Amino acid sequence: MTSLRFNKIFYKDDRESLESYTRGIEERESILKSAILPICPIKWALPLYREVLSHIKKGSKIVILSPLHRENLIEDKEEVLFSYPESEIESEIGIIKVNKGPFKDGSVYRDEEPGGELLLPLLRSHFGSVDTKVVFTQIKSAKDIKRAETLLKPLIDEKTVLIIMGNLTYKTDKMTQSADKSVSFILSGERLLDKFEKNEAPFLAAPLIELSNRLIKGRWVLIEKSLSNDKEVAHGALYKV
Repeated sequence: MTSLRFNKIFYKDDRESLESYTRGIEERESILKSAILPICPIKWALPLYREVLSHIKKGSKIVILSPLHRENLIEDKEEVLFSYPESEIESEIGIIKVNKGPFKDGSVYRDEEPGGELLLPLLRSHFGSVDTKVVFTQIKSAKDIKRAETLLKPLIDEKTVLIIMGNLTYKTDKMTQSADKSVSFILSGERLLDKFEKNEAPFLAAPLIELSNRLIKGRWVLIEKSLSNDKEVAHGALYKV
C-alpha cells in the first residue's frame, strides 16, 4: 500500500473536497478518445478536468501519459516509456488502483512527476473502480516517437482513452499568447515533433500530442485555451472525438 504524493500541494485530499471535484458531472453523448490536460493545482483548472471526465464512458480503459521534466537516469538513457508501478494508493475516498503497463518500472520518477497522479483521485471519485495505467515518457526525436508508438499500440483499442498531462504554455512574458500558439498548432494538424525539434513548440507535451495523433485518429476540440488565475498563468485543454 502506498499514499498520494502531491495532495495538499495540487489538490485538497479530504473526502468532501475529492467528492466535490466530480459531483454533478453529467455524462455527455460524444465519446472521448484522447485529451490534453494541464499539470497545475486542481483549483485553477477544475472546469477543464470536469469537462474531460464528462466525455469518458464507464468501462473505459484509461492510459495517462505524463512527460518527464528531467533527463533519464544513465541506466535508462535508451528508454522512452516508463510504467507507474502496480499500486494500491490510500486516499480519503478509498483505494485507488493503478495497473502497471508493459514497460520499465518508473518508480524512481514517480515522486518528481505530479502529472502521473493528478487525475487519479478524480477518476476514483467519479467512476469508483476504473482500469488505469500511468506512463511516463521521454521523447525527443523521431526515433523515440516511433519506438513509443510501437510499444504503446498494443494498449490501444476502442475502449482506450489516452490522456496527456502537459501544459501548453512555456516560459514567456506573454503566457496567453503562448497558449494560443500551442493550440493553433494542435488544431491545424501541424507535425508537432518537427515544431518541437526546431524549438518552435517547446512545450514538453508536444511530442506526446504527436504520439496521440499517430495512435488515435480523430478531431481535436478546444475546451479552453486560456484560464487566468492569481498567478497569471494560462492553461489550455483539448479533447479528441
